[in-house]
Amino acid sequence: MSLGQEFTKWKQAYTNIEHSDLGSADKALQEQISQALEGFRDLEQAVATAGVFSKNEELDDVHTTDLKFLLIPYYIGDLLSKVVDTNHLGHLKESKLYLDEFLNKLQALEIIKQQEFDRLTETKAIDRQARIDRHRKEREVSSRLADLAQQMKKLTKNTKAEELEDNSEYVELEREYQLLSIEQALRKAVDKL
Repeated sequence: MSLGQEFTKWKQAYTNIEHSDLGSADKALQEQISQALEGFRDLEQAVATAGVFSKNEELDDVHTTDLKFLLIPYYIGDLLSKVVDTNHLGHLKESKLYLDEFLNKLQALEIIKQQEFDRLTETKAIDRQARIDRHRKEREVSSRLADLAQQMKKLTKNTKAEELEDNSEYVELEREYQLLSIEQALRKAVDKL
């Protein structure tokens, strides 16, 4: 299975966990969380081994199909915050480390500028209007992501899979989709810190 296919598999597992009706301490949900954590950690190691990203890389250097791998530390950090066991505090500390790693990668690639990051963290809990603005932005991003997914789905119906990478319209849609997914995760990560 390719790295992209592995990512899709574990992202779907994460989405299922996020939308689960099970209680947070439910044994079945905790098993799903454990499996997803293991899958994302293995994927994180595989991406590092494959050398997908380099330390001196800029955002424009990152191939569109690789952007999704920037989300791996976010998913691990978020899943760790959902683990309910006797080491809950340890998992929360590890979660913070992964979320910090995620934010640091975004700053290194200049996906988020230091000034914007400072603004997000300063207004995190300061006032009601800032929370309302963040919620509105989250709805806008979610709506745009749904629109992009629909457009990409429509293009995939009319184009052979091997031709998609050469289809500039599809590549542009996918890049915007991945960058918006990263922005959405960024906002959620800041809220969790």
